[in-house]
Amino acid sequence: MSDNGTRSKGTFEPPPWEREAFDALAARRAEEQAVAAALAAAAAKDAVIVEPPKPADPWAEEPVRAAEAAVPSVDAVDGAGSARQGAVTVDERAVEAMLTKLQAEETSDGTATVWVGWVASGVTFLLGGAMAVAGLLSVRGAEAKFANVVGSAVLVIFGLCFVGMAIWMWVRTNRSRGRR
Repeated sequence: MSDNGTRSKGTFEPPPWEREAFDALAARRAEEQAVAAALAAAAAKDAVIVEPPKPADPWAEEPVRAAEAAVPSVDAVDGAGSARQGAVTVDERAVEAMLTKLQAEETSDGTATVWVGWVASGVTFLLGGAMAVAGLLSVRGAEAKFANVVGSAVLVIFGLCFVGMAIWMWVRTNRSRGRR
């Protein structure tokens, strides 16, 4: 037997802690529908076909493009219900020029970060080299005890890892974008 026919589906009730969010969403949808209705009434009166704005999905993460920015907006509504239309236009060349100018204004002095990278790389290299040398010297005095040999080998491996990290840090500091 199946329970599909015996159970009736009820209406959705949001949990109490999310009630405010659902009420706000319902109010926003009602407002959007009212604007769409006002636009439709104005379009019918003036015989101008205006597409109502799409309701925005609050969970969508889509960037706004310049073509989508030219959506007609309602500037004012008269008592009779007619609306004046205004469109937002974006000049791509003006935006590019503005962004280039802002990028030129926001340049930072990278010499301090380069010096910090070099110093940190040098200190890490010296530390790693000292660990590797200490590990190699302790292998000589390990007297063939397993624990001493393993400890010395671990010290050498960590020292070589530090040396590799120092070399990587040196290369990354010298390859940083916008420097040299």
